[in-house]
Amino acid sequence: MSESESDSEEVLHRSPAKTTFGGAAGSSDSSSDSEDAPRPKKKVPRTKKDPNAPKRSKSAYLLFVDDKRSEVKQAHPDWKFIDITKHMSAMWKDLPETEKAVCSYWNLLILINYGV
Repeated sequence: MSESESDSEEVLHRSPAKTTFGGAAGSSDSSSDSEDAPRPKKKVPRTKKDPNAPKRSKSAYLLFVDDKRSEVKQAHPDWKFIDITKHMSAMWKDLPETEKAVCSYWNLLILINYGV
């Protein structure tokens, strides 16, 4: 469906009271204008985070990065942090599913020990 067709269907589904075409039906009622005006949003106070609450567990990818980062740093000591990160993500992408499963297994063990 083209954009113009969807726009015309949208116009057909509007109620006549809200459609105003230079003095069309519903425009004489001034109370409808106040209903259409955006209302200011109330700010809801954020709940305080418990500083003693446990942190989330690491994902399989983060466990892989923690394990391999030192090897990549030793192989390429002149690389910047972003270069190491790009290389690590490419390594993860090229990693076979069996090795990713090992990282996921470690992640599962951590989750079990974590108490989730």
